[in-house]
Amino acid sequence: MPALHKPAPPPAALPPILSSFPPLSPRPLPSSPSMDTGRNTRKRKATMAPKPPKKAKVPKTRDFTGQLNTNYRGSKEDMRRARARFRAEDLRVISPSHNKRLAAITKLFVDFVAHQEHITDEEAAENLFIRGAPPASDEMVKAFLHLLATTGRSRVHGGLGWTKRTTKSAFFNLSSAMKRAGVQPFTQHTKDVVNAAIDAWAANREITTATKARPIIRQEDYIELQAAIVSPGTPISTGRLRVQTAAAAGMMYFACQRPGVITESDGYEGTGSCLQWGDTELLFTGYDEEAQSPGFQLVGNIHFAKNMRNSDGEFIIIHMHTLGRKNAIICPVLPFICLGIHRGVYEEDVMADYLQADPKILRKKRAPHLIRVKEEFLSQTVMRNAKDDAAWTTSGYCHTNSR
Repeated sequence: MPALHKPAPPPAALPPILSSFPPLSPRPLPSSPSMDTGRNTRKRKATMAPKPPKKAKVPKTRDFTGQLNTNYRGSKEDMRRARARFRAEDLRVISPSHNKRLAAITKLFVDFVAHQEHITDEEAAENLFIRGAPPASDEMVKAFLHLLATTGRSRVHGGLGWTKRTTKSAFFNLSSAMKRAGVQPFTQHTKDVVNAAIDAWAANREITTATKARPIIRQEDYIELQAAIVSPGTPISTGRLRVQTAAAAGMMYFACQRPGVITESDGYEGTGSCLQWGDTELLFTGYDEEAQSPGFQLVGNIHFAKNMRNSDGEFIIIHMHTLGRKNAIICPVLPFICLGIHRGVYEEDVMADYLQADPKILRKKRAPHLIRVKEEFLSQTVMRNAKDDAAWTTSGYCHTNSR
């Protein structure tokens, strides 16, 4: 009689790679993690790194009542003293150089009015720049500006007589100084009358309408400048200053930047408001077959351009690339690399690993590759003075031979 059920087939043979492993012994699964108390588990728990502390949770809704009680507590008199620091009227932040111009025009106007009214300077200042005082008359302002414009020395042609543009700038600075002092502002009628008077002086040739010619630097001019910088006959005190001057000139020429964004400008000495190593990134871009030299790109963040000093979120990004062996004299990146090598700011040996390396090795290097700056140099300034004890200033850049 045939069998009702066929016998189960024999188990298939394991693949050769799995047959070498011993069979797994059945083990009951734990019902919860707390029941798994085997020897391996205890050992693993003992060797695990400690977990970092949990961050304090920020509440989704602010406790303004608690914050109010923390910052303002005590009697009514204590509350009044806590609010005392907000009584002063806040003024728009201006640069130290602009503040000097406002102080200069204020002193000149006070002297003029004191002489006209036969009063002391203190009385004139109190009458003119007291809060809520009416502005000076149109006649007084026009007489003051006419005297300044016709007797001031011009930087355009070297003689007496300001330009029309300089005279209008003086009127603007006078208006700004009176506004910051809380004086009632000039009316639009006064502004129109004074500007029309300045135009009439220019038409009558009492003041000049000439403007200073804007110099245009050609590439051949820049080549001559760099040749003069590295020439031994140029009176620059140290070799580092020569390289530093070449680097600053290259940034101004190729990136179209002013000296004040690279060095500490007038009024900002000792503040660190200049280019720092942490603002720069040096990238190896591979071996340049056409130039037969390693390629680098310098990326810089300019934080101290005009109207950007007080904002961390506003800055200018510049890019400069090496120009190869034939144009090494005007390359803007090589002087920066030399300064970094001289100070030892890079984590890698740029001279041995890149500049003097075999081209076969450079071709195999991964690119682009960021050459990192050491942690201790991130907040240090790139441009240093002749003594190497402080940041380079704009005045020092203009007098490189001694500063």
